Amino acid sequence: MRGNWTTAARLVDGLKRSRHQLSTHQVGEELPQQCDLLIALNSTKSGPGAHQYAHAQQIPFIILFTGTDLNGRPGNATTVAVNAAAALVTLGTSSARRARDLFPDCGERLSIIPQAVSPLPEARGAALPEVLAELEEDTELVFMPTGLRAIKNPERAVTALAPLAQTRPQLRLWIAGEELEEGAAVSMQELCRKHPFARWLGPIPRDQLAAFMRRAKAVISTSKSEGGPPNALLEAGLLARPLLASDIPAHREFPGGSRLFKDDRGLRRKLAAILDDPDQALLAAASMREEVRQGFAAAREAAAWSALVHKFV
Repeated sequence: MRGNWTTAARLVDGLKRSRHQLSTHQVGEELPQQCDLLIALNSTKSGPGAHQYAHAQQIPFIILFTGTDLNGRPGNATTVAVNAAAALVTLGTSSARRARDLFPDCGERLSIIPQAVSPLPEARGAALPEVLAELEEDTELVFMPTGLRAIKNPERAVTALAPLAQTRPQLRLWIAGEELEEGAAVSMQELCRKHPFARWLGPIPRDQLAAFMRRAKAVISTSKSEGGPPNALLEAGLLARPLLASDIPAHREFPGGSRLFKDDRGLRRKLAAILDDPDQALLAAASMREEVRQGFAAAREAAAWSALVHKFV
């Protein structure tokens, strides 16, 4: 249940409503014998394979830069694939600037289609996950949905909030996500043992995420880099949850403004303000929900992708 899979599922749903026929495939899976267009999510992981397949089938292909593929310098196979793609897409303006820096030959092939958001599934009347049901009423839960890897920087949340936890014994930090880099789980478990207020839950089923977000006093991200407004923050925003995020270009696009922190002290200060005045924090989050609904509508994203696809099929 990674962000790219969430993005792929949403794009498939939107394009199917425009009467396109689609199928999704993970890297390494056998692709269909016949198709008219291929869309590759992540230029590094999917781009070279998409290029090879599209060249053999004599069909066009599109590359969507998902974010982490714009970190560092691209390899030769990635560069060749990007230069051969019929169209290139980024999720935000900051990633578009980065893509043009890395691939100067983008030209008019590059367009920005902002990341949209779909509501998290919620089953009416479903029992709370056991770990949530066991929480004491006065617990100040901070929720961090993210995979365990260096670029997402989840360890920073633990060490940054540790001093605050000493003065607020009811504070809890829960991190939910799968291990994406070898050894990351062991490191996180060791860190949580050192700081018992923090806990790594492992991956959470998508149909349970909303329950965790609704219980949380705040949803946070300490990521070092994103390709666009992250799915998890947009989903939390749609649920009107207070947000805090590291001050990086993608986060300036969303959640932006006063919800960003530049350093650990800023994170502690802004989180304490949310916890000390939860009513005001929820009021501001409710206003932000309308911003998410209007600015990141799935229908707008689907229309933009349909218009792009119609250029080639």
